[in-house]
Amino acid sequence: MVKTGHLQASLSEAGLPRSDRGALRAWRAFEPTSVLVYERTRDLPRLVPFWPAELAAAEASAEGHLNLIGRIRRAVRRERRNGVAGSWLYDAARHRALVEVLRREERLFRGRWRRQPLR
Repeated sequence: MVKTGHLQASLSEAGLPRSDRGALRAWRAFEPTSVLVYERTRDLPRLVPFWPAELAAAEASAEGHLNLIGRIRRAVRRERRNGVAGSWLYDAARHRALVEVLRREERLFRGRWRRQPLR
């Protein structure tokens, strides 16, 4: 078992029903390569398309970081809407990964730009 936040995922597909194997493979596609370390430039573009300049702006200013958080929130909302609607586009692993990235970015924002309120 690999512990990833509050979720535990088995690395072995043995003993899983066929339907769960696909979900496990989808989870691995979005799982950060290093479970313990979040690296924005590596992990975030897998989920939400960002230009390198946008990621650099998030490093440089509070306003850039808030824009980044806003785009991630919109992606989470879009994914949630797809899930509620029963759309074939919905991916539970992507949704979970987006929520985790949003939490991490909000924590980073609070740690770095303490005087700025989150919108």
